[in-house]
Amino acid sequence: MDFELLKELISIPDGLDRSIKKVKPTREVRALVKIRDNSTCQICGLKHSYGNPGFGQPGHLAIHHKTPNGSGELDNLVTICKFCHNAVHALLYSSGKWRYVPMR
Repeated sequence: MDFELLKELISIPDGLDRSIKKVKPTREVRALVKIRDNSTCQICGLKHSYGNPGFGQPGHLAIHHKTPNGSGELDNLVTICKFCHNAVHALLYSSGKWRYVPMR
C-alpha cells in the first residue's frame, strides 16, 4: 500500500479554482501511463483491466488526475483501482476540497 501517493492525491491545494476543467490525456499519453504503471493500481497493487464506466466499459482500473483540474500530461496521471479511486474522492469530499465522484 503506497500511503505517500494516497496522501499526495488527497492533498490538493486549498483555493483550487474548480471552474477550470481538467485536460483529458491523449490516447498516446494514456498508453504511456498503462505501460509505466504496468496495469496496476499504484496505491494498493491490484492488477486488472482498465475501464471507463461513463462509457459502459467495465474494468477495475482508471487513469486518475493527481491534480483534479490539472493537465493531461504523464506526470499528472496515475493508475488507481475503483476502490482506491472511491476512497480518494471520499476523503477529498469529506475534507471539503472536492466533490465525490464514485467509480462504479
